[in-house]
Amino acid sequence: ALDVPHHYTEEEMREIDRYYEQEYIRGAEPRYWESVEIGEVSIPLVRGPYTTTAYICYAEATGPRNDFHRAHSDAYRYRSEHPRAFPLNEYGFPDTIARVHWDKEMATRAGLPETYDFGGERVAWMSNVVTNWMGDDAFLRRLRVEMRAFCYVGDTVWLTAKVVDKSTDGKDFAVDLELEAVNQRDEQIARGTATVLLPTETDPDAPTVPSTIPEGLSPFI
Repeated sequence: ALDVPHHYTEEEMREIDRYYEQEYIRGAEPRYWESVEIGEVSIPLVRGPYTTTAYICYAEATGPRNDFHRAHSDAYRYRSEHPRAFPLNEYGFPDTIARVHWDKEMATRAGLPETYDFGGERVAWMSNVVTNWMGDDAFLRRLRVEMRAFCYVGDTVWLTAKVVDKSTDGKDFAVDLELEAVNQRDEQIARGTATVLLPTETDPDAPTVPSTIPEGLSPFI
């Protein structure tokens, strides 16, 4: 059977805490394009053990962006128009289908062993590992993330970015990264790619932030 939620030993928790203690945010120290080597890997970023509290914090931080996160009269109006979005719970009254993320009964009804994260949070984690590595003077030009498996309550995730290419067109100095998120069961639960524009030793004021969104990409907001 799948080890969900995982029961942690004291040593496992100490190891996770060590990763939190070594979390590195480059910040104001520039990472110059010339200093980057293909094959280098970022310091792993840890997230977890995942909790329902973490889900709540993410939902609060992102604001009222999910149609299924509604309460009271607002929920009534929405479920009047979309009744199937609010199935009855085990007590006989309707609640949002999004409760699959925090209500184990609903998760079980969906065929899952446990509640799980919101996919957008993992995208945010992937952006964290990139921006922590690149520093404040760089620009995250592209980010693409694929969800490969669930992140259940109790799971711990380690995220890394690996340099796979460097290029320049004479104006922009780019680095391509491969991203990976692996849990305590050694399962890859997300993967992705990113392109970062870095400053250079000869032009520390670069890169300039694009004034338009590249064709085919959408803004985050």
